[in-house]
Amino acid sequence: MNCIHLICFPYAGGSSMMYYRWRNNLPSHIQLHPVELSGRGRRMNEPLYTSMEQAVEDAYLSIPSHLFEEKIVLFGYSMGSLIAYELAHYIKDKQGRDPAHLFVAARKAPHITKHKIALHALPHDKFVQEMLQLGGMSREVFENKELAEIFVPLLRSDLQIVESYQWAETREPLNTDITVLAGADDVIPMEHMHAWNQVTKGSCTLSVYPGDHFFIHQQYNRITEQIARVMSEYDV
Repeated sequence: MNCIHLICFPYAGGSSMMYYRWRNNLPSHIQLHPVELSGRGRRMNEPLYTSMEQAVEDAYLSIPSHLFEEKIVLFGYSMGSLIAYELAHYIKDKQGRDPAHLFVAARKAPHITKHKIALHALPHDKFVQEMLQLGGMSREVFENKELAEIFVPLLRSDLQIVESYQWAETREPLNTDITVLAGADDVIPMEHMHAWNQVTKGSCTLSVYPGDHFFIHQQYNRITEQIARVMSEYDV
């Protein structure tokens, strides 16, 4: 049985560690590749990205070239969904074929680019308030001076590349099938999640999970089960 390579991207401020506990949940033919983005984890001393294009190019270069000879599946969460989507186009341009599948979670469709407010530019107290309202983040992280000095600039940088993102309106849609994962209590309107079906010629399926914006932490068992189930439909 040939391998399926599942390449995963984190939410803003997150690192590859968020995916490590998935390893024991996935069948052996699905090989997990959590991508460590610059400025976090083992790459903490590397510079933060200044644009989505920079993040996507770096993500592409982090993928071993031999993996492109097999099935590649992309999974992104929140900010990571946008990186995964743009990387799907990048792979299509460089390799001449789409990834086998795209999973996106907790992120509105990429052509819906209007933001209510520029979160990355908010004063510190308001910024912390907005981040805590999303859920998934502890107030103690922001109140710990040493942690905050590392985490807040990273989080602001990630939010800035998302909030400055420009969707390429004239670009051809993907041919990749897309599975969209949404939190039932997320702040993102459900119609913005449904709108992913407008950026691909392939199928697009929406699954709604219990939880807020960070439902991944409570629902990772069900998410990995869904990934395995979707991938079982492929001829591997």
